Amino acid sequence: RVAEERSLAQLSASQRVPAHDQGLTLRWQLPTMHAAGRHDLAIGGDARHVRGASRERLFPPVVSATSVTRREAGGAQLFAGGYIEHQYAATAWLRLDSAVRFDQVRDFAGEQRIRRGDGTGEHTVYEGRSQHALNPRVGLLLRPLPMLALRAAAYRAFRAATLNELYRPFQVGTVLTAANARLRSERLLGAEAGVDLTPSADLQVRLTGFWNALDDAVANVTLAEPRADGASRERQNVGRTRVRGLESTVAVRIASHLSVMGGYTFTDSSVQRGSDALRGKELAQAPRHRGSLQLAYDDPSLLTASLQVRAVSGQYEDDLNTLRMRGYALVDLLLARRVWPHVDVFVAIENLTNQDYLVGRAGIDTVGAPFFARFGLRVRDVEL
Repeated sequence: RVAEERSLAQLSASQRVPAHDQGLTLRWQLPTMHAAGRHDLAIGGDARHVRGASRERLFPPVVSATSVTRREAGGAQLFAGGYIEHQYAATAWLRLDSAVRFDQVRDFAGEQRIRRGDGTGEHTVYEGRSQHALNPRVGLLLRPLPMLALRAAAYRAFRAATLNELYRPFQVGTVLTAANARLRSERLLGAEAGVDLTPSADLQVRLTGFWNALDDAVANVTLAEPRADGASRERQNVGRTRVRGLESTVAVRIASHLSVMGGYTFTDSSVQRGSDALRGKELAQAPRHRGSLQLAYDDPSLLTASLQVRAVSGQYEDDLNTLRMRGYALVDLLLARRVWPHVDVFVAIENLTNQDYLVGRAGIDTVGAPFFARFGLRVRDVEL
């Protein structure tokens, strides 16, 4: 805990988070078939087992009989899924990609134990549950001209709440966010369309528009009243959020070793359905504008250098859109020189101008990383 005037810092918790994760992936690429075009088919599956726990000793500012002084929570998850992918090249200028994936997720062995200041405790066992989803995807690539490609795709996706979201609370500054063992999985419905333009080897332009509807998005939601353990936020499912926008990149080679690259992303995100307090609000930590501009020089016999500017517009730190963080721009520099056939020496500097900017306002303002330099050797293109 850090006091608002930053004159005092106190230990609020000591936490250990042991976790174990095992997985297996199998993929079979079938031989290419030719029938009214080229067909490439792949079949695969994967499985994963995750187990984790959060073990905390808590140090409340004032210890009372009801104060929580110890808390242990955790559980396990089993994931299993399979998919089929099909790529169909009808002609040199038309390609159709399709896929379908089935996922099954099981949460089990979830529990929480707490001990209070008076020595009493509680043991909560969470009921196991299973969830499944069938998610298709289809994409189209049309190349009417060698310099022009048109893209479109539609898809559904699925993400199960993690053990971290289900069982592990966390604290930043003075704000404690509670976990939620009742979280439902996120479901996404999306579409995108784009254009790739390459009028010459020295100019590439890429433009993509996207639209996503996310049901039951997991977010850190501000509670109307703090909980007994001091938590003022809780991970909850937000009804439906919509994210739409535009992404563009441009790369221009202006000389044999000199190029300029720029990128811009506009994102309009908001809560469409859910509680009255959140409906119409922007998503937390989701800036509407992001951009970058990079000047790069690449001559391996002499020098490799790049100067990049990254800019982010203002955004809200919280779900209620009350804590505003202003936008910022950062400058990065990279210099590298080949000293042996396969060895480069490099210097990389992030936030060259030592810009002050906010990355969080959870109870106390958190400032982003200042000027940071690193240097070393990089080995490349070595055959083993």
